[in-house]
Amino acid sequence: MPRAMNETVDDIQWPVGATVSDIGPIWYVSYFTLIPGVVAGFVANVFFIVVSQEVFNQRPTIPNLLLKYLAWTDVLNCSFGLVPIIFAYHLKIFTKGVCAFHGTVFIAFSVASQMIVALMSMERYTALVHPFFYFKQLAGNHKKMIIAVYTIFVYSAVSACLPLFGLNRNVPHPPNSYCMFDWADSTPKGRLVVYLNLLNIFLCLAIIVLMNGILGVYMYRLRKLRPRLPSVSTVSGNQPPVDSRDRRLQLQMTKLTLVVAVVFFCCWFLFAFRILTNQLGVWRNDGLDWFSSRFMTLNSVINPFLYVIMWKPYRKGCWMLLKTCLHYLTCTLFKRPTMTLAETVSA
Repeated sequence: MPRAMNETVDDIQWPVGATVSDIGPIWYVSYFTLIPGVVAGFVANVFFIVVSQEVFNQRPTIPNLLLKYLAWTDVLNCSFGLVPIIFAYHLKIFTKGVCAFHGTVFIAFSVASQMIVALMSMERYTALVHPFFYFKQLAGNHKKMIIAVYTIFVYSAVSACLPLFGLNRNVPHPPNSYCMFDWADSTPKGRLVVYLNLLNIFLCLAIIVLMNGILGVYMYRLRKLRPRLPSVSTVSGNQPPVDSRDRRLQLQMTKLTLVVAVVFFCCWFLFAFRILTNQLGVWRNDGLDWFSSRFMTLNSVINPFLYVIMWKPYRKGCWMLLKTCLHYLTCTLFKRPTMTLAETVSA
């Protein structure tokens, strides 16, 4: 059964799930909601990574770069942050070592995801509110953003490894469906890990809310002023000028970032709040803890679908890949696309 409120970490019987009595009914609900999520998240993120790489080759912009890194983080989280715990139950090897590995990987990719979304929000804020600084310092220099992303990965790995060095410990969380640091650890070292992770989450959430709130107001004002602006003359044919197309792309990517940020906030805020309440020892509720963790995990699954819905090149590219896969999986029952991926995303 899930760990009781008054049960300490040392009272956990390893391997967890060795007997049927160790697993409550809610575990099966968690299991059968996790499997479809892992499969859908993995496939959708892989599709998006392939498409985003082609889009980046044609439009090497910072938003495309960050979305690609976020997709890699999500697909690795679905693969190594969620799958091991499923095999551990099936093979009856949910040991302390497996729990430590799963908790470390799960925390690392979760922290990286939080910080990349915050970085995306700051990038969009700078691009629209301070365009001269952005195009002079960042737009043509991807190295700075790549360094920032890899710094995030290093920080995420270091913070996730803290429980391995005796600062807190990775333990099964109700209903024993995932491992993470002990939210209710009352030791000074344990609290350090808890509050460090809470600081990461709430700081990222604050940046996301602030940056995207300003962007929302900016885009609303821009939309009100747009009818008053003179119509833009076109060049040869029906194509708008290059600066007009670039401006439209900037606004489209900003809308996409806004949606990703809003969904991220909705998925992560309750989870952060539950960690805080467990640390403070108030409002303990295993069911709500489980719900918040599943909602947080949903963020890695839903992101690629947001990209596809919000931006046409991603949508066309993923649809082309899906039709190609169905063509071979169904023995040519589905017609193979006549255009290549490069032609599809550029059309």
